[in-house]
Amino acid sequence: MPRIFAIGETVLDIIFENNKPVSACVGGSMLNSSISLGRMHTPVSLITGYSRDKVGSMADNFLRQNSVDISFVRHFDDGKTAVALAFLDEDKKASYQFYQDRPANEHELKLPDFMTGDLLLFGSFFSLMPVMRPYFTQLLELAKEAGICTIYDPNFRAAHSNDLQSLKPAILSNMSYASIIRGSDEDFANIFGMSDPDAVYSIVKTMCQNLIITCGPNELLLFTSQFRKHYSVPRVSVVSTIGAGDSFNAGILKGLTQIETNNNSSSNINEQTWDTLISYGIACASAVCASSENYVPDNFIPS
Repeated sequence: MPRIFAIGETVLDIIFENNKPVSACVGGSMLNSSISLGRMHTPVSLITGYSRDKVGSMADNFLRQNSVDISFVRHFDDGKTAVALAFLDEDKKASYQFYQDRPANEHELKLPDFMTGDLLLFGSFFSLMPVMRPYFTQLLELAKEAGICTIYDPNFRAAHSNDLQSLKPAILSNMSYASIIRGSDEDFANIFGMSDPDAVYSIVKTMCQNLIITCGPNELLLFTSQFRKHYSVPRVSVVSTIGAGDSFNAGILKGLTQIETNNNSSSNINEQTWDTLISYGIACASAVCASSENYVPDNFIPS
């Protein structure tokens, strides 16, 4: 089975509803994806770093309990593991406040030795931070040299819009390294200032031919060099949308481990296979929306 690597920040998510804390758990976009993959019995390694504090110990234990490889986790002796406050609105969508005391050598993460057939998931603000850019450039160059399939989730929130001008070159660079880009309609509205999916793809396709745009509970659009396709999204009783996109990414990766392509090249994926990948993604996202957790249930089987 192909190896999957996911790289991103680890945080403690404290979730509020009606301005009252209702739960707390370790999170972060790539950690959420990794937990969902582990719970689907799909081998995954999380590349991240956090401090040797109580939250860091919680993260170690939680990742191990959910079958996520932590051999690429960097444990820092200074700083504190980040905390994210997530406030759910009436539609169960979250807005965030972050509290961070970053270690001085946060950028010193391990680099995997990629092999043919591996898969890489990356994205979010963590991949745009100036201190992390040299690391990401090296990581993505290694992935490119190995010819592996890479999935980029920009996960670009309105809270960072004031810094868009300085961050956009890094976003576009990340897109140029990606085999598949998956983001929400809000992400692309924040990045490109446009809501027309075709207009978004006209820009993205100059860097990456495969684009998935998720539009919350309404629809999903897939663009490839061969076709454009619309998918409907089943209605679910939403408990929380936190982690839905992350687990959608996990579903795509789960599907990619089950298909035979040349080096997992996205250019070899036909329409029928895309249908399967998208159905896996939707199944995972729907399961998370119907749960108070940020990941799919134990032993989840997407279909």
